[in-house]
Amino acid sequence: MEDSSNRLWIGAFAGGLNLLNRDNKTFFHYKPFQANSVNSELISSMFEDKDGNLWCGAYYGVDVLIKKTGKFVHYIHDLKNHNSLIMNNITCISQDSRGLMWIGTLEGMNILNPKTGKFDLLLKENGLPENIVLNILEDNNHELWLSTAKGICNLTLKPGKNGGYIYQFR
Repeated sequence: MEDSSNRLWIGAFAGGLNLLNRDNKTFFHYKPFQANSVNSELISSMFEDKDGNLWCGAYYGVDVLIKKTGKFVHYIHDLKNHNSLIMNNITCISQDSRGLMWIGTLEGMNILNPKTGKFDLLLKENGLPENIVLNILEDNNHELWLSTAKGICNLTLKPGKNGGYIYQFR
C-alpha cells in the first residue's frame, strides 16, 4: 500500500510489516512483538485513515502506527473487556465518511468510534448474512456495503443515543 506520503508499505503473510526506503532500495522490517512494532507476522489488511495513521489488520488484532508520534497502538480481543475486538483474526479495515473505523473479522464486524473510543459489534443476529466479513465499502450516499461468506448486505446508519448509531440492514 502506498500512503499519502508516498511511502510503500508491504504486509506479508509471514514477514510482518515492511517499509521500503526508495532512496537506497532497502526495507525496514517491523519485527513482531518488539518494542514499538506490530503484534503479528501475518498482516492481512492495511488502511490509511484520514489523519495519515496506518492501520494493520493481522492475525493478532489491529496495530495502528500513529503518524504524529511514530508509535503503535494495539487493539486486541480481551475477554475481560467488553469494549474490545470480537476476535483477533482481522479480514478488512476501512474508514467511513463519519470517521468510524470498520474492522472485519471471521466472527463479525467491529466499529470503532474514535471520538468515544467505543466499539460496536455487528453479527448475524443483528442482520449480517454471515459473521465472516470479507470487505466493506461506502458508496456516494454514505451507505455501507459489506461482503460476507454468505452474501452482500447494505447498511445504513441513523443517529442514535449518546452519540451512537442505529444500524439498519438490507
